[in-house]
Amino acid sequence: MTAPSSVSRNCTDREGGSEKPGISMKRIHVTVSGVVQGVGFRFFTRHLAERFELHGFVRNREDGRVELEAQGSEGALSAFLEELGSRPPRNAHVSGVEVEELPPKEDLGGFRITY
Repeated sequence: MTAPSSVSRNCTDREGGSEKPGISMKRIHVTVSGVVQGVGFRFFTRHLAERFELHGFVRNREDGRVELEAQGSEGALSAFLEELGSRPPRNAHVSGVEVEELPPKEDLGGFRITY
C-alpha cells in the first residue's frame, strides 16, 4: 500500500472532522484494487470514514476497482488508509491501494456512497 508523503502512517490522531479549528486538513484520492465489488466494500469504507470523521465519497468503477476521495486530518487519513487495506470486509481482498494527494475542498458534507 502506498501513501503520499504527507500522510504519516505513524500518527495516531483519530479526529478528522473538517470543523475542528487548528487541524491541518488533507484530501486524498484513493483507488483500491482486488476483490472489492459485490462484497460490501463501499459500505465498509463509508463506515470507516465516518468513524474517523472524514468527508468525501466512495464509488465503484467500471474496471472493477473502487475509488474514493477522503478529507480530514493527517492522523485520521493515515489510520483510515491503514485499516482500509489491512482489515477489509470478510469476502473482500485488497491487492493494491493507490493514493494521490489533492488540494482540500470546502464543505464536502459528510461521507457518502455514490453511483
